[in-house]
Order: sequence, then structure tokens, then C-alpha cells
Amino acid sequence: MKNKVYIAGAGSGDIGNLTVKVYEIIQNADVILYDNLVSDEIILLSKKTAILVDVGKISGYHKLKQDEINSLLVQYAQKYKIVLRLKGGDPYIFGRGGEEALYLFENNVDYEVLPGISSIGSVPASFGIPLTHRDLSSSFYIVTGRKKNSKTLDENDFINLSNMKNTTLVFLMSTNIYDKIAKGLINAGKSPDTKSVILSRGTTAKAKKFEYSLLDLSNIKDMSIFETPSILLVGDVVSLSEKLSPTPKLLTNKRFILNIPRQKNDYLIRKLRENGAQVVNLSTNLLEKNYDKIHFTNIIKSIKTYDYLCFSSTYAVDVFFEILSENNFDIRNLYNVKICAVGPSTSNALRNRNIICDLIPQNYDAKTLANQLIKLDAKNVVCILPHKVQSDLYDLLNNHNINVERLNIYSSTIGKVRLYNEEDDDIFVFTSSYGVLGLVESYKKNHFTSKLAFCIGEKTKQTAEKFGFKTLVAEKSTYDELLDLICKFYSKN
Repeated sequence: MKNKVYIAGAGSGDIGNLTVKVYEIIQNADVILYDNLVSDEIILLSKKTAILVDVGKISGYHKLKQDEINSLLVQYAQKYKIVLRLKGGDPYIFGRGGEEALYLFENNVDYEVLPGISSIGSVPASFGIPLTHRDLSSSFYIVTGRKKNSKTLDENDFINLSNMKNTTLVFLMSTNIYDKIAKGLINAGKSPDTKSVILSRGTTAKAKKFEYSLLDLSNIKDMSIFETPSILLVGDVVSLSEKLSPTPKLLTNKRFILNIPRQKNDYLIRKLRENGAQVVNLSTNLLEKNYDKIHFTNIIKSIKTYDYLCFSSTYAVDVFFEILSENNFDIRNLYNVKICAVGPSTSNALRNRNIICDLIPQNYDAKTLANQLIKLDAKNVVCILPHKVQSDLYDLLNNHNINVERLNIYSSTIGKVRLYNEEDDDIFVFTSSYGVLGLVESYKKNHFTSKLAFCIGEKTKQTAEKFGFKTLVAEKSTYDELLDLICKFYSKN
């Protein structure tokens, strides 16, 4: 397959606005050149080996000039199979995607354009504002507040815009000149009482709405109150927001930072988003199958001599049965051994394979499981674990002179943060000490002092507090208990 460049739109901020095709290309791209308007959570969908290039295009500031970006696209396309130029919104709507496509065409580079959901419709919709309504607006008109060479709208532009009847005006890339736009429209004959609204950072946790008459907007002195990206709507449809704006959910306008391996994060992230949260998973820790075939084979062949087979995580379950399958082991060999799971999630992973657990600890942690096995007078136990990771389960059993075999079948590696643009009020969620360590490794020790962190497990809590986090810990070590803790906290606060 020829090397190819994809010019794609990432939508208007919310990861849920990604198209399926763009989602697939992000996951497979070798190189991603992205703009500032693309959120961390979207970029972090990329594979670990992807080269991430921040070309930094936002209103009024470009890290690289357009000519430099064009040149980079060609250079990367000569070396890599899949190169992704990722833009906010849609690449062909005020995104200069057409210029990049033309440059690739002229340089004989294979390319494809992937549309994105533009902020033009999605951001107003997220605030309950339809661009058209039969009784209020029969059309909408999109205009950029800045033209080529940074020129702004002139008198003739405002006259033309003011003469449009029953039309919603949508101004993009106009932050810092909203007052001038309002004055221009009023001077051109638009009623000073005309409704307008500025929608800032739409479809993200920082989304804000500012409603004004054109006259009030024209008199605002400080444009810095409007964070980029933002859009300005002018027209009667603005009034519909009061009735049609979606009801806020419990976690609306809150951004949670997780650090969970990709193989384990779907449920927790999905539930947080269902409650209205924006979620960024840094996913610094890498889980990989890694086992000694001879050791594994010997354990399976002698499994009848063991009382208990203990699984410490859902990933341990997945890898264990993957190894069984690829080595043609008969699952019926396990008939004589009792199966243990450290908690409900691990138990459910086994249930999905039609295996019902014989033992789940009351507190859903390794120490409790070990103590229950000791009380049951277990003699021979196999613990399915990751390499080079201290295990309370293994250590406690071993200290009680139980014949315990440690079967390491995967590696857990702590990596560095690839991308994280901090917000002052970010909320952290840690499900293990490794999640904490994977984050703080890239920062000074006291960087996160007093930041709020919700934790699973006492050990995770202690690790987080060591680095200054203000912690709350779930009563039991499950995602559902953690979610319950978060929801109860924000119900009261």
C-alpha cells in the first residue's frame, strides 16, 4: 500500500463527535500533525508509537507557518505509511484543508480528506440553539471575522450582513473583535436590540454561554473573558436556548484525568461520560502479554495438584485464556481447581467465559483474598500476576508457608505522559499506584499538591497523598464503588 496523508476533522471538541472513519485513522496513524483545537482525549487515542507533532494553530498564534506545515506533510509522507493531518471541526470549512490538499496534489502525494463535525452546528446545538427555525430564521450565513492577511470585515461587509432578513449570522474565528462586529452591524442598520450569543469552548467541560443585545456587546471593553475557541451567533434563534438547552448532568463541566491502561478503561470512562463528564485517559502504563511457555505449560499440566487458581485482574483473565487457546490447552484440565477472583470485575471477566468463581473476597482486594484462603486452609495456590510487581496476595500466602506458585503472564510498564494540557480544576481518578506514578514521573514532586483525586484501594490512596493529592477512597475496590463515591461527592458539592 502506498504511503498516504489523511486530512481529517476531529469535530468540535467532544470525543463523541468523532466520525468512525477518523477514529480508525487516529488509532492507526504513524504520524499525527494536530492543531491546538484538537482535544487531548482525541489525540491520546493514537497508538503508543505514533509521532505526535503539535503545529499549534489557534487564532492569532501559529507555531508553524502554513508553508512549513505543507512541507512537513510531504516529508512525513515519504517515510511513513499513514500520516494524519488532524484539525478541529471540518478541514474544508475555514480550516485551510483545501490549501493542504492542493499542495499534496501538486507534489504527487496520495491523500484523502475525511470530513469532521463542524462547530457551526454542533456547538449551538449543545446549548439548545438551532440555526434555523421556521418561525424565526429560514437560513443561516457563516462568515469569518478575519480575512486573508488578517484583514477584518469592512463597512460593505456589514451592510450586506445587516440586510439579510430572517437569517442567523454565524461568526467564526472572531474572538477579540466581537465588540467591533456588533458596532459594525449596528452602524450598518441592524437593530441594537438584536439578540446575540457568544459560545465559548463548546462541547467541552469549559463550555460557557454569554448572551447580549448587540448594543451591550458593542460596549464590552475586555474581550479576554471569551476563551478560544468561540463563535458568535446573531439572530432571534438565540432566544430558544432558554427552553431547549440540555439539562445539565451531575458531572457536566467537569474534566476527569485518568491514567488506566487501554485494555482496562472502557467501563469507567463510559460511565463518567454518561454522567456528563469530559474524560482524558493519559494511559501511560502499558500492559503486554509476556510469559515463559515452559513454566506456563508445567503449571497447566500439574494444575490438578493445586487447590486454587487466583486471578488478580481482568487483563490477567484475558491473557491467561489467550495463552490457553494459542497453545491448544484443553480448558477441561481446570475442572478440579477452585477459581478465585480479586473482585467483581475480574469475576465478570471469568463469567464471560462461562466460568463461575468459587471465591471472591468480601472487600475486593488482594489482602482480603489472601486472608480468606488462609482461613480456608489452602495448601497449594497459583497466582496469575504481572512480572516484577509486588503482590500482597502472593506475599501473604508465602509468609504463611502455603505452597504458592507465581505465574507471571504479562508485563506492566510505567511510561511517561505523552500529552497533557492541564486545566486548573482538573479532577484525578486513580485505580492503582502505577496510575499515580505514571503521571507524576513527568512533573516535579509538589506539582499536584492539593489536587483532588478519587482512588481505588488504600495503597493507591497512600501513593497519591505522597505526591500531595487530596484524596477520597472508595469503600470497595471496584469501578462501581468509585463511581458511586464520585457521584455522591458532587451531589453534595
